[in-house]
Amino acid sequence: MDIVQSQLIYTILELWGGVFCIVGAICLFATRKLTVKGIELITTIMLLTAVLLFSDVFAWRFDRGTENLKVLFYFADFLVLALPYAVYSMAIVYLAGFVSFRIGKPKKRMVKAANALLVINLGILVISCFAGLYHWYDENGGYHIGKYINLHFALCILCVLIMAIFVFRNRKAFYIWERIILFAIFIMLIISYITEATNLFTLSPSNFAACVAMIIILIMHSIECAMVSARQREELDQAKRQMYLKQIQPHFVLNSLTSIKQACDDNDPQTAGWLVEKFADFLKESLSSISNTECISITKEMQTVRNFMDIIDDRFDGDVKAVYDLQEVDFVVPPFSVQMLVENAVKHGIRKKPDGKGTVWIKTRHEGADYVVEVLDDGVGFDPEAISPGDESQIGLKNVETRLRLMCGGKLEIESMSGKSTRVIMRIPKKQEARRAVSYS
Repeated sequence: MDIVQSQLIYTILELWGGVFCIVGAICLFATRKLTVKGIELITTIMLLTAVLLFSDVFAWRFDRGTENLKVLFYFADFLVLALPYAVYSMAIVYLAGFVSFRIGKPKKRMVKAANALLVINLGILVISCFAGLYHWYDENGGYHIGKYINLHFALCILCVLIMAIFVFRNRKAFYIWERIILFAIFIMLIISYITEATNLFTLSPSNFAACVAMIIILIMHSIECAMVSARQREELDQAKRQMYLKQIQPHFVLNSLTSIKQACDDNDPQTAGWLVEKFADFLKESLSSISNTECISITKEMQTVRNFMDIIDDRFDGDVKAVYDLQEVDFVVPPFSVQMLVENAVKHGIRKKPDGKGTVWIKTRHEGADYVVEVLDDGVGFDPEAISPGDESQIGLKNVETRLRLMCGGKLEIESMSGKSTRVIMRIPKKQEARRAVSYS
């Protein structure tokens, strides 16, 4: 195979690689709401790799004697040398976010070193454009390799080594198969730069190696998204099971039936019928929620809350009051989320006061980009630092937080003062991003 045929095959491979990176970036961007955060970094890396490959093709295959295209040739040559530095710098930032998600925040020395090396490399490259360190042009616009081009390859190898050291130092964050694949990529890139620096090939194997690395990384990312999705489904199913068991507690059923029986004994059929209706509605919602995988309207959720509080009001002879201030009703929440917060306020706040009397305020509103549900009680409060992880009240709050995060992309905020009050706030994004809970950034 002669040089012309080799160059043609190489050009086709680079074009294919560039198209693949663009298509992969588009697919990642289109599914960003259904996958892990940090996807923007991978998308940007793939787009930069595509620009790198297309720039190399443009610099290789077009006639440099075309006067009108000279500036574009100069710019393409600059991108071919500059983009690897940017890609490697962004890659280590992504790896740092990945490690942070898996085992906690890593030391940032390697990330800072990579960013510092990026600035140094770009500075040397700019100087090279005027001093001809890496390449230079003759009076006809012809491209010539500079005496110090191997410095460029050495700096690229240094960038790869920094990533390899970072992965090795944080190897506990990666599965064994991930480590093997990542180090295989690093070795492949280093070999490609060495062969290019020693002129073993007339082409640029490093760019092709970068394309192969992108394909492998995209596959790894797809596997990671599938694993995260499976973990989220398992976590959500567990939270729903806990919610179901919590709602159908024997003591709540027994107390409700006792209230109904008391009304019958008092010859008050109207109250008994009313309690039966409220209790039946509550049970119906509890049973249906176990199979519900979607959020429900706040209006429907508040009906469940009212049924619950009506039973509580009768059970405790009006000692526990509920005040509603619903300024926003056009949004959705996980089923039984607000009800669980209200039940927590009654059971672990108000009823633990000496007189067992108090008020629960349930408010809805919008703040900026979020819908807000606030549950405030004037109960005994608690000290967040003194609560053990297995505390019953914290199990309920954790349940709500998990379902809120996985089903609505929301978050839970808790403010409490021991002996005074507790405020729990649910924040639901107006732009729903369901199941987008994991953050790599």
